[in-house]
Amino acid sequence: MAIDPQDDIVQDFLVESREILEGLGEQLISLEQSPSDRDLLNSVFRGFHTIKGGAGFLSLDELVAVCHTTEDIFNLLRQGEKTVSADLMDTVLQALDVVNGMFSRLEAGDELEPAPETLLAELRRLNCADGEEPAAPATPADEDAGGDMSDDEFDALLDAAGNGGGEAQDTPPPAPSDSGKGDEISDEEFERLLDELQGDGRPAAGKAAPAATGADRNGSGDGDDRISDDEFEKLLDDLHGQGGGPTAHAAPPGPARPPSAQDGAGAGDGGQPPASARRGPAGGDDRPAGGRAQPQPKAEASVRVDTAKLDDIMNLVGELVLVRNRLTTLRGEFADERLGHAVGNLELVTSDLQSAVMKTRMQPIKKVFGRFPRVVRDLARSLEKEVQLTTYGEDTDLDKNLVEALADPLVHLVRNAVDHGLEEPEVRANAGKERTGHIVLSAEQEGDHILLSIADDGKGMDPEALRARAVSKGLLDQESARRLDDGECFNLIFLPGFSTKDQISDVSGRGVGMDVVKNSISRLNGTIDIDSRLGGGSTIRIKVPLTLAILPTLMVKIRDRKFALPMSVVREIFELDRNRTNVVDGRLTHMVRNKAMPLFFLERWLERIGAPVMTRALASDGEDGEDERQVITVVLGHQPIGFVVDEVIGLEEVVIKPLGAMLHGLPGVAGSTITGDGQIALIIDIPSLIKQFGSAL
Repeated sequence: MAIDPQDDIVQDFLVESREILEGLGEQLISLEQSPSDRDLLNSVFRGFHTIKGGAGFLSLDELVAVCHTTEDIFNLLRQGEKTVSADLMDTVLQALDVVNGMFSRLEAGDELEPAPETLLAELRRLNCADGEEPAAPATPADEDAGGDMSDDEFDALLDAAGNGGGEAQDTPPPAPSDSGKGDEISDEEFERLLDELQGDGRPAAGKAAPAATGADRNGSGDGDDRISDDEFEKLLDDLHGQGGGPTAHAAPPGPARPPSAQDGAGAGDGGQPPASARRGPAGGDDRPAGGRAQPQPKAEASVRVDTAKLDDIMNLVGELVLVRNRLTTLRGEFADERLGHAVGNLELVTSDLQSAVMKTRMQPIKKVFGRFPRVVRDLARSLEKEVQLTTYGEDTDLDKNLVEALADPLVHLVRNAVDHGLEEPEVRANAGKERTGHIVLSAEQEGDHILLSIADDGKGMDPEALRARAVSKGLLDQESARRLDDGECFNLIFLPGFSTKDQISDVSGRGVGMDVVKNSISRLNGTIDIDSRLGGGSTIRIKVPLTLAILPTLMVKIRDRKFALPMSVVREIFELDRNRTNVVDGRLTHMVRNKAMPLFFLERWLERIGAPVMTRALASDGEDGEDERQVITVVLGHQPIGFVVDEVIGLEEVVIKPLGAMLHGLPGVAGSTITGDGQIALIIDIPSLIKQFGSAL
């Protein structure tokens, strides 16, 4: 069936279940490595149990079927009747993928499709204790029995609880309840039922289970009659036919919500527990003497806000930053002490407001890191490698847009580390290494930037092999390759069409990917750097700004017009010295610390993109003042490049504005902004500019 994803109840279910699913992927991989961790077992069980309960509440039978069978497998694992294996985890992870796919359809408002029958059959096969034969598939009649139980069935359950199996019961069964009480059970009957469940989890055949003491129930020994979450789950499973979610007609009237992760397993299979269960057994009630419960009011700790509203607020803060820059410029033109004081206060308030709004958009990098245990695990199994992934700095925060944009590049780099970086176990053993390869993924904040690192202890990269590969692929000539240092050789892997694999596979070998990774990082105003040691592994470092909304730039002038260069790529500034320039391979270079650095004249870029006013200015000004120009050194990978400009104005925080329809897609331009003096300045996209016009500048 299809549901309305905009409905409040459905929204709660989708959001909270997505949070559970994000954690399940990482928990399952951890469980495979630590199968005896009972906390992990319980957490995974409760995750599937809670999702199943919410799905049952909304009558999503296709989702219930997968979660219910998977939950039963983990119940066997919790009871020690089954052990974790790689094949079992393969099937469970496949089930998790199917559940994620179902949620994607629900979020799109589409009809759910049943899980593949092969998957359900494999889950049923695994749903038995080790050494036992799989149970026969349930018939429709059996499945119907999994819904709400009838009065006769409930009476039978009470009889079983009261008799305790018959012969070994010392006390007589309780007298039948008065007909005037309706279908409700007494507190004494409910206590006997709980005592039976607390014995070994189910009524014993042939002997009575001992009644549990208060210390047995909660481990505190204080005489409290409260039951644990596990015991309450078993009670709910018995009451609902081993976990079958209630159908839509069983849902309580009025605005209700499905169980959440915070509700735990106590939410059962999607419906509210019986009134007597909610009330609790006699003697364990927390009510005051007056008989009426008095819950303590609890203030809301957080609210859910649409991200579009946060984007709107961030845009308004950006406009405020532009106004602040304008007033700061005007303050220098008017020698008024009161105006200067007021503008100074505005600068402080604007900076604090900007910081506060940015924090509302921040998300932990764990949103990205959480998917890598699964990526590494699946790839290692397919390549028959042994890999251990370690992560650090998962709580490092950065802008939510950056979190989403970094996901694909990081996945590609991690896959490359497993495929290209780490050797096979036998090769590592012969080289004196551990059979298990190690990959370390870390994140840390450095000022207004985030530093991400992907390190492996594999075979590393051979600079000579990279040179030879680039020449054989026709990407470089022999002489150019010879002049490259080791760091520049490592950056050859970012060239389009470059690959170190001789055979094409599903994982790699096509020469497509690393250039895309570099372009993706460059679009984020970030940098990527590689360090490698032959036989000792490789480390890839990515540096990106904390946010893309407000950009620190270096303002420059070219023919009396302002342009902005992202500060993330600027390294140094120096005066152009014609005595230190030479022509190498047809390119004008400038000697910097005894090394030739190529020079690019940005005014020629303006001619190439056809800026008519600027072109006329060039024609009229000629070469006057050329020796007074300045060179801004930017670094792309390991390669320093010098951009020649007429004047460097200084640092300025700007808000990126999109280009209009006529200028959209203009090569070398990332956007525009309004400067402090009210002028419009174009923001230069360095990687795009070099790629499009490198040979012509």
